[in-house]
Amino acid sequence: MLQATWKSQYESICNAPVTLVEAKDIETGHPAIQFIDEFHALRAENDGTPHRRQLLPSRFRNFLRWFFIFEREEQAESPRFIVRLEGTSVVELTHHDYTGRFLDEFTNSQCYGGRHRVLDQVSTLHEPRFARIMVKDATLAEYRTDVSVGFFPFIAGRDNDRQQIVAVVAPQNQDLRALL
Repeated sequence: MLQATWKSQYESICNAPVTLVEAKDIETGHPAIQFIDEFHALRAENDGTPHRRQLLPSRFRNFLRWFFIFEREEQAESPRFIVRLEGTSVVELTHHDYTGRFLDEFTNSQCYGGRHRVLDQVSTLHEPRFARIMVKDATLAEYRTDVSVGFFPFIAGRDNDRQQIVAVVAPQNQDLRALL
C-alpha cells in the first residue's frame, strides 16, 4: 500500500517548514511547473484571475491528484484558509484527508506561519508563488526529500467573491512522484 509506504518513510508535509523559491528552482517535469502554462491560459480566458469553474476535470486529469485547494475566509484578526479539495496523492503526502478543515487545525504550529504567509500573499497579490518543503525521513529524523509546491490564485463563487488557492504539491524526485 503506497500510503503506508510514504507514511513509514516520511513525515507528513504538514510538519515540515516551507521555503519560498523561484519557479526556475523546481525541476521542469514537476506538476507545478507544468501547470504554469495552463494557469496562464486560464488567466487569458478570464481576462484576469482565473475562475475555479475553469478547472474542468477532463482538462486537468493529470493534475487532479496533486491539487490541494484552499479557500480564504475572512476573520476579524487574520484570514483563515479552509481545504476545499485534496487530491489523492496529496492525501498520501499529508497522511490524512483534510477536506473541510482549516489549515491551523492540522498544521504543525512551527510551520503554520510560513504556510499562512504564502497563502495570504497569493490570495492578496493574485500572483503565483513557489515553495519547497523539506520532509523528514521518519526513521532517521533527517531531512530526506523535497516536496515542491506551486500556489496559484483563483476566484470562485457566482459573484466572484471568494478567493481560492490551488496548490500543486508533489515530490521533487520524479521516481517518488511515479509511486504516488
